[in-house]
Amino acid sequence: MQLDSGLDTRSPAIADRDATSQTSMPSATESPADKSHIQALHKKLQSALEEIGMLKQRALAESQSQASLSGLDTEPGTSGDNVWRPAWDGFRRGFVLAYAVRAGLGTMTRALALARAGQYKDMRGWRLISESGLHYREDAVRLGLFIGGFTGSYHLISGSLKKWQGSLPPAQNCMAAGTAAGLTLMFLSKERRRTLALYTLARIAQCLYNSLKQQGLFHFWGSDWAYGDALLFALSSAQVMYAYVMRPETLPKSYWKFIVKSGPIETPALEAVRRSIRKLPIDLQSFNAFIKKRGGTAFLTTAFPAQITDAMLHPQTASALVHSVKVPWDTFRKTFPLYMSISLVPYVVLNLKRALRNPVGTAGHAVGSAVRSTSFLAAFVGIYSAAISLHRKLFTWDHKLLYYVAGLAASGSILIEKKSRRSELALYVMPRAVDAFVLALTKKRWVPSVKFGEVILFSLCMGGLMYYRSVTT
Repeated sequence: MQLDSGLDTRSPAIADRDATSQTSMPSATESPADKSHIQALHKKLQSALEEIGMLKQRALAESQSQASLSGLDTEPGTSGDNVWRPAWDGFRRGFVLAYAVRAGLGTMTRALALARAGQYKDMRGWRLISESGLHYREDAVRLGLFIGGFTGSYHLISGSLKKWQGSLPPAQNCMAAGTAAGLTLMFLSKERRRTLALYTLARIAQCLYNSLKQQGLFHFWGSDWAYGDALLFALSSAQVMYAYVMRPETLPKSYWKFIVKSGPIETPALEAVRRSIRKLPIDLQSFNAFIKKRGGTAFLTTAFPAQITDAMLHPQTASALVHSVKVPWDTFRKTFPLYMSISLVPYVVLNLKRALRNPVGTAGHAVGSAVRSTSFLAAFVGIYSAAISLHRKLFTWDHKLLYYVAGLAASGSILIEKKSRRSELALYVMPRAVDAFVLALTKKRWVPSVKFGEVILFSLCMGGLMYYRSVTT
């Protein structure tokens, strides 16, 4: 006995085939008029399907064209003879995104700082974004002009070269356009120019090494170590922390101020340490006034001390043990708003739809990343401070290499960060370490100084990066 469930259990392909055959092949009982009518309907159905297919292809082509105008995601100069439209769209999009990220970082950092200080009245209405508390406009405009200018000029130059010099290979085309577009670095301040130039130098060195390694032409001993990135970070951080104490003029001012603000040692104490190690006289009246203002009781009695003691380095906390416990928490509290802003704002601006679809998950991920990164920095500062205090407990003399060794010891805190972030941090710190070393040599006139050298270096590095981007993933 057969049961008829009323459902078609055939596969979709067979069902469609049978339905088409039933529509296109009339039965023997149909009249000639019915046959002609069915054939006409079949032809109309075929033409409608063809039209739908053409509309789909046209929509796909338009979406790909729009994607090509959104940034550097496709090969420039592919929009026909019009090279100005992708250039303008690239500039517009780059400017808006860069301005939004910078403005968002400034606003959120201020909001978190006000919340931490309990100044909730200043978070209401227009007070939060008033110019008396926020000073990001110039930085945001400069950053927007740089990002948008680079993207737009890259599209314009590359598209023009492809149009007028069609025989130029695509990789060389991208390299030439990237080199020329790198001149937009002039929109940034001199300090930021130098930082970006050194960062791109580290990136092009990474690209070159990876390319040679993939081809089997060159391989650093130990580069396949599981903790090679941590070792690179340690060596770089040691140089930076040495410069922080002994040669602050070799670090970017904003970077040095960030280290001082994050750490427990204030500027007068650092100056006293430098002069003590270099056997230079210390202004007793000024330094003792600083100690008294911070509530200290251990004053300096000689202009040429063998060592600046713990009680003088941080007079607000005389006990070295209490100070070692207090430092990490103070650092965490001061820097969490910054890391929270960095974790949340760029992601929301660049992935707005995804963030709106899952706001709770986005916020949770940002908080987790911020806590982890802030914990790393707090541990770094705590270990660095504890190493210096331990030396002062064991010895009564001071030496400049102590601050290099303390930087090495503190770098172990990078293991708190996840693996993918370690290499990023290493490549972030390494250029500053190299820069501090080169500036120290320049000050001794062992290395010449080149005017606009950072712009030239950035342009050459960006040309190389765009070349590698076009030939490899």
